[in-house]
Amino acid sequence: MTRTTSLIAGFVALAAVAAPPVSGSVLLAPPARHVGDGQPLYLQLWYRQADGGSRRVTVSVSRDGAVVARRTVVVPSSWRTYTLVRRARAGVYTTSVVGAGWHARYRTVVRAH
Repeated sequence: MTRTTSLIAGFVALAAVAAPPVSGSVLLAPPARHVGDGQPLYLQLWYRQADGGSRRVTVSVSRDGAVVARRTVVVPSSWRTYTLVRRARAGVYTTSVVGAGWHARYRTVVRAH
């Protein structure tokens, strides 16, 4: 190994030790604000590395105060669409998304045809 190669290898090893751990954050596209009766409710999630945070989120959906769906997901590193409710009925749905140290809440009104 030449002296230049040794110096480069030493610098790379030092940079790897000094670099902060890779982490990420969850980005989301919320459900629609208004949908028609019988239409699905969707939520899109994506995990972006190097921003800080956990990949795990809990999503719960309630209709007029009663929980109709709840699931915990490990968010993938590419956009993914999750079906929250397959066929929404008329009423007001609230989608809550809870991650490590954050939460978000979205309201969807489903109108009858």
